[in-house]
Amino acid sequence: MTILMPPPFRPIPRAAGDAVFLHMFAKIANLDSDSEFEAAAMESIAALSSSSGTAVRRLGLLVRLYNIVPNRRGAKLAAVVAVLRLARENRLLGRLRPFLQTVQHIPTRWCLSGADSRTLLSEAAVGAATLGDTTLAQTLRTAHLRTLQGADAALLKTAEPVAVAAAAGFIRAPVASQRSNLPALDAVRRSPRCRFAPGAYDANLTPRLTSPGGRGVVPTAAADRAGPRPASRRGRCCRPASAPARPPTARAA
Repeated sequence: MTILMPPPFRPIPRAAGDAVFLHMFAKIANLDSDSEFEAAAMESIAALSSSSGTAVRRLGLLVRLYNIVPNRRGAKLAAVVAVLRLARENRLLGRLRPFLQTVQHIPTRWCLSGADSRTLLSEAAVGAATLGDTTLAQTLRTAHLRTLQGADAALLKTAEPVAVAAAAGFIRAPVASQRSNLPALDAVRRSPRCRFAPGAYDANLTPRLTSPGGRGVVPTAAADRAGPRPASRRGRCCRPASAPARPPTARAA
């Protein structure tokens, strides 16, 4: 059975238009052929994601498509990723905040592959960071990196931006960080761009991070032992730390 999709959002009444789409989504969900189901579902997702209709309406239809189609041939995953991306691009993520807090459990529930899990968790982490939820973003990044345990060097290299972001977020989201095993994950441990300084911890027992490039994410243990740097102005030291302070000048009575 082949479904001919109408061009999205023709000038018809909104209620009638939504009914047409919901009827079409139900027909897609009931297709017997896997290939026809996948083609129709993916075409619907692409049309709603890229058309010029109102973003709020398109987001609502994508959410309904996500709720209607079964978890089959990657359609549900593609729908949820499209929902997250459309909401982020149009500043509508606030509507999805409760859903974002449950995304980390989807890979297990849906038995997703490592690659599919990373696609979902990466988009969700970007969305959480856009909302300013550093704890949720850090939790999602860590879940992303856990899928890379035992991966080869080439695959770990592709995840290095996420590893660097998670390493930096280790300090900014202490609640999520203390519950994670981020320093032991292969993607962080084997990355030359983010390394934990052994034996260096701050007052909250959070490992400090160093970078071989000379720009540490936070101060290193060696810098802590050296003490505070002299105050500076315009890039030059005002006074060496060992120089005695000048006595105050007495004012005339």
